[in-house]
Amino acid sequence: MTSAPHIPHADPPLVVLLDGECVLCTRVGQYLTRHAPHGRFDLIAIRSDPGQDLIAAHAIPNPDGSFILIDAGHAYTKSTAVFRIASHLPAPARWIRILKIFPRPCTDALYNFIARNRHKIFKRPVTCELPAARQ
Repeated sequence: MTSAPHIPHADPPLVVLLDGECVLCTRVGQYLTRHAPHGRFDLIAIRSDPGQDLIAAHAIPNPDGSFILIDAGHAYTKSTAVFRIASHLPAPARWIRILKIFPRPCTDALYNFIARNRHKIFKRPVTCELPAARQ
């Protein structure tokens, strides 16, 4: 009896829209590229033409400062996007999902605080450094 060949990832990639001008978002994109199963995430800068097309197609209001996941035609934002992305990552990154024990308004409030202050906490790069992101 022979075993079936190993296919790295048969599911379609998850689309992650990131701010291309934020160090935090850039680092998240680099982390996803290094640690996610090969081809699992398609990273796209929010302000790019493909990013703007996806935002319009999914009627996402006020995408600035957002971390957006598009999975099977559904758009997820804020902490929901973070938790869904983390579920596709190896430990310890997937452990962030423990925060799901808190109500979504609480985790979204934490997300909003970080999003509002990300340029103060992290310095703004001059150019987009998303790895292999479509800009």
